[in-house]
Amino acid sequence: MWRSREIFVERRHSFLKTATLPLEFNSYKRRSTLYRVAALIGWVRAMSLELDALPRKATPFRAPIATEISAFQKALADGPHVERHRLEQVSAIWKIDLGGLNDEQLNQLASRFEDELHAAVGSDLRADSNTLRALSINDQIALCTRLAMFLCQHAGAQMVDATVIAETVAQTIRGLSYREALLYRDWQDALGDAMLVPDPDSPRRYKIIGYEAFGKLLDDAETPWLKVLSKSIDDIDFDDVDPNDFRALQLKDLSAAAASILIRISETRHEKFLVNGACLGAAQALVKAVKSHKI
Repeated sequence: MWRSREIFVERRHSFLKTATLPLEFNSYKRRSTLYRVAALIGWVRAMSLELDALPRKATPFRAPIATEISAFQKALADGPHVERHRLEQVSAIWKIDLGGLNDEQLNQLASRFEDELHAAVGSDLRADSNTLRALSINDQIALCTRLAMFLCQHAGAQMVDATVIAETVAQTIRGLSYREALLYRDWQDALGDAMLVPDPDSPRRYKIIGYEAFGKLLDDAETPWLKVLSKSIDDIDFDDVDPNDFRALQLKDLSAAAASILIRISETRHEKFLVNGACLGAAQALVKAVKSHKI
């Protein structure tokens, strides 16, 4: 909560850039930020396990807490808006009219366009946003031609002229190159499980592993979810947001969802004592700041 407040309320986010001095201190801040995110994933996992074990009407706060947990998980996992953004961006560059498609059709086309892109370049694009920029100019044009043919065929549009493709290739490659750090639902559960240890003497039943143990997990980073997490905030630039770096929007949504969980808990009769006044104030300020922060 406090680190998110630092980023979005106080606008002190230069530590996210790997070149910001002092290097060692800012490296620690990035890692400690990841620890806080992972710890929250762990607590959400524990809360989900606890709530799922309760009778449906056992507590009056199940529904709102469950809703906010879902929003938190969605911020980490969902990518359809990313696919839709790329489709609309490339279509605008090539002046392909998608106005005849409804939302469902656009989402389906965006997903199929994504599949075609990965079929053409392989899985490296998801791990390295520079994959397309590293292609030769001829390979870039060939890729754009393939994607234009696919898009025009499925949108019922006339094929984009080869001259237009060649003249806009640099702009198109920028639009297709992106950074994201999606943690799918099963990955969140796996990461949450790794962050939890049994605590039979506590009413909570679980506790979060310490920072040192988390550091070892991150250093090994053998699982895909830890590999994604380890690079999820490096070099996010909130001073000059890259429209194709979707991690910025993800961090914004993640922070808002976490704050909303605390606010919801503070509104319950039996659990509001868990959220002190300072923490509640920080959560409310964060939600307000995030709503006004345009990305």
